[in-house]
Amino acid sequence: MEPWYRPYCQAVVRYLRHATAKERQNVRWELECHLQDHAEALEAAGHPPEQAQARALAAMGDPQEVGSALNREFPLGWLILSRGALVLVLIGAVLLALLLPQQLYGCVNSLIARGDLLHSNTHFRDIDPTIETAAPLDVTFTLPNGDVIDLYGVTLIQKKTGKYLVPKEPDGYIAGVYAVCYNKNPFRDPYYGLETLDGLDNSGTPYQAGSGGSKFSPNADYGCLEFSTLAPGDTLTIRCRAPGYTAQQTVSLPWQEVSP
Repeated sequence: MEPWYRPYCQAVVRYLRHATAKERQNVRWELECHLQDHAEALEAAGHPPEQAQARALAAMGDPQEVGSALNREFPLGWLILSRGALVLVLIGAVLLALLLPQQLYGCVNSLIARGDLLHSNTHFRDIDPTIETAAPLDVTFTLPNGDVIDLYGVTLIQKKTGKYLVPKEPDGYIAGVYAVCYNKNPFRDPYYGLETLDGLDNSGTPYQAGSGGSKFSPNADYGCLEFSTLAPGDTLTIRCRAPGYTAQQTVSLPWQEVSP
């Protein structure tokens, strides 16, 4: 059975028209080693093998673009280094040019996710203006694989039917809990995400949680979990469950802001 990385590497090498047979062989070998190392690192971070391989290939970029970029550089090699050593330099330069902007963008997103999100214009406000009225939360779950989930805001909204508010009644409120997930490594996407969260009511019974929206940015996953219906004075406990990890914490609901 042909190795998973072989078709991609062969596709890149086909565009090396200025390279010798030995040089094409060296390029193919370097690409194969890089793809294997990248996939193994993703697997070690918790990705399934097939997903790790797919991500490694996607990170390399289009084989025609990579091959064409390498091919353009080969004639200049005689002026700088021996062509055998130049192969390593060219591959590193191409990978850096293709991957660095995306990696830096993801790193910036991850660092922003660790800040004061209730007062940031770069996260969730554009798709859910309700966050403008959110009360701050300071709840953090740190998973064994390095993923971090921060609960940073909560809202209480009287339940609506169509355009009109339901008359005030004991079960007429929805709690919206705003959360963000990132990895301790700012260059890595979170793996588990917000699907690890659910909520428990006063008696410890799971709520029927809905999604109030979500927004994925590279290396940061934002979302709002909605829990209904609550009566004034009810409590809400957020539970986080992932392989090898279970934790829960009761969040403070701003009942004083909605109670008559």
